[in-house]
Amino acid sequence: MEITERLGRALIYFFTEVPIIGDAMAAFLAIVLIGGAFAIALRYKREYHSPLANAIEARVRLLDEITGGTTADVDEARLEFARRFNDIDDQMMEANASEALPLRRTWEEYRETIIDPSADVLQNSARPEHFFVNLGERHRGLNWFANIFIAIGLLITFLGIIAALSTLDFSGDTAAMQDKLNSLMKVAGAKFWASVGGIVASIVLRSYDYRFGKRINDGLSMLCDKLEHGMAYLPPQRIASDQLAQLKEQTPALRTFSEQLAAALDGAL
Repeated sequence: MEITERLGRALIYFFTEVPIIGDAMAAFLAIVLIGGAFAIALRYKREYHSPLANAIEARVRLLDEITGGTTADVDEARLEFARRFNDIDDQMMEANASEALPLRRTWEEYRETIIDPSADVLQNSARPEHFFVNLGERHRGLNWFANIFIAIGLLITFLGIIAALSTLDFSGDTAAMQDKLNSLMKVAGAKFWASVGGIVASIVLRSYDYRFGKRINDGLSMLCDKLEHGMAYLPPQRIASDQLAQLKEQTPALRTFSEQLAAALDGAL
């Protein structure tokens, strides 16, 4: 019981009588939480989201320039895409920022699905979205931080409740009771401000995460659309069908060759 009372007095002192801050501790805690959320969001934007988004947009601009946009003639766009494939490959392989490396590796994997890179019209055997779309999930840590800020706000709230309950004592005269009630209200204000600050910080982080995620996902969707527009998709079923047709054409020739070879061997013997 003595430890609980000491903890309560320490919390009361922290929330109401800290030098310099004093009664403004409640607002100070909320400002710290919200400011920390903005700082984390800006750091993620500068170090993770913007480099990846800029790399995606640079590739989309090149593909849009080559194919002439989605309204251009498909046949002409595919011919130009194949003619300038080396330029596209150089742009796709560029990785000035570390966040563009996954984009480069994904392109290396997707490039292997191109059947004949030297053809007049390039054909690929896989949809680009199966390779590129998941890149948008690499840096979604802001949602995790949003939960942490809510937890911090709740923790401060419960500390305030502990402080209030541990020092709750209505013994003494009216003036003493009034002082205790005032301290209790200050602690209550602090804990509610902390909860508000944690919730606002969470909203800020989730808002930034949504905006960053939408920008990257929209860019990846546009990149996939440009790649689809520049190449002819050749599904595995069509490849199997073409191979079956070729085998049917080769079967009579092989049969004739076998008969001629047998006849030639029979005559030689």
